[in-house]
Amino acid sequence: MRNSNFNTIELYFDRLIDKEEAIRRLRFEKPNLQLCFRTQKALESYLRFEGSEQI
Repeated sequence: MRNSNFNTIELYFDRLIDKEEAIRRLRFEKPNLQLCFRTQKALESYLRFEGSEQI
């Protein structure tokens, strides 16, 4: 099953919905804890790789 956010972006790029409709569909109804790092400096300043494990 495809993510509904991905479908919204695809519909917008295919010009099947306008920008306002895309924004309406992508807007969250509930507060969330998402962060967006927009620069390489921000990534290097705030993120640190601690390891991985195979599951």
